[in-house]
Parts: sequence; C-alpha cells; structure tokens
Amino acid sequence: MKLSTNQIKKFPKMLAVDCEMVLCEDGTEALVRVCAIGRNLQVKLNELVNPSKAVANYRSEITKLSAEDLDGVTCSLANVQAVLGYEVRKEGAPHNCLDDTTAAMKLVLAKIESGFDNAIPLVREGVPEIKKSKLLLHRIPVNVPDEELHKIIPGDFTIEIRPNKKAGGKKYSAFANFKNQEEANQAFENIDGY
Repeated sequence: MKLSTNQIKKFPKMLAVDCEMVLCEDGTEALVRVCAIGRNLQVKLNELVNPSKAVANYRSEITKLSAEDLDGVTCSLANVQAVLGYEVRKEGAPHNCLDDTTAAMKLVLAKIESGFDNAIPLVREGVPEIKKSKLLLHRIPVNVPDEELHKIIPGDFTIEIRPNKKAGGKKYSAFANFKNQEEANQAFENIDGY
C-alpha cells in the first residue's frame, strides 16, 4: 500500500525520538539526553537531562557524555515527558542521539513514500574508501593485547587502538585497518567466533 500525498499530510506532527541512557549505581538506567526530529528533519528537541541518581557508568563511548557535561543541568525526565506528551522509552543505548533520531525519521518517511507493503529503496551515501576497509573491534578485554587480535582475525591488517574514555575500564576498542574493502569483508566472513 502506498499512501497518497493527502494521506501523508494526515501525519504533520510525526516525531522521531531517541534517548541516551547511563547506568546508575542502583542498577537502573537513567535518561541523560533526548532528541526529537520532526517530519521535515528539523530539530524539535535536543536536551541534556539530569539523571537525578548517582551514575555508575556514563557509557561515554556511546553517549559521548561525562559527569562534567551534566554539571548544572536542571532539565528532568518529567520535563521531557511533559514536552513530548508521553513516557520516554528507556531501552537500548544508541550511539548518537541526534543522528539516530534523524535516521529514524528518514526511515519512517521512506516507508510512507514507498508504501508499507513495499521494500524501501536503498540509498547509498558516499562513504570514504578508507572507512570501507576498517573493521570495528569492540568490547575487547584489556588483558588481551592487540597482538592477539592477529591470531583471531585472519588477514593482513594494522591495529588502531581507540582510546578508552573510561578510567579503569575493563574493555577497549580498536579498528582493524585492511588494504581495501574486499580484504576487510573477507576477514569478517572468516572470523571464527563472535
């Protein structure tokens, strides 16, 4: 089913919403950032939120936030819910709140445009060739030296360690840089394990 322009106009107040969450000392999660994008991809909300609890893990590698970023923030979860008109979903930890919200709205608009029963046409945006030849390796225990990665991942590549932004972190991330995209794809296909 494909919606007509008149039918699409029935959704003028569509919003895509995404949240960044931190892990609190009591084991729960708390909202620290929320973004909302309107149907014309305009930013409706991009707000830092005071978690109102002691934070155990800012998940800085995902949220890009630290305690200093939230210093003096007075916006609360209740404030955000009042603006949006409904409860904010707390599951997941997206990589970039604003980018993910924009992507969600683009996906909804593409689905409306192509019809709910049809596949969305794939649009490839330009990705630099150098990025196509990298594999992101994450959640590597700190006791595994980067030399060991060559034993796990097949192929000829160099390792680029990503700085650990959490003091005392137990894991780290790295890029495996291959000569080209084909070698990176082949290595990914041949990895034994997860």
